[in-house]
Amino acid sequence: LGLNIVYRILTKYRGQISVESNEGEGTTFHVRFPVEPDPITSGD
Repeated sequence: LGLNIVYRILTKYRGQISVESNEGEGTTFHVRFPVEPDPITSGD
C-alpha cells in the first residue's frame, strides 16, 4: 500500500525514485521531484 501511494504521487508530479540496498546494512530510497520556477504573473 505504501509504495503504491508513493508511485501515484511520483507519477503525478513527474518524480523519480531509486533504491540502494546493501546486505546487512539496509535499504535507502531516494525520491526526487523536478524543481520548477514560480509562474510569471502579468501584473494586471
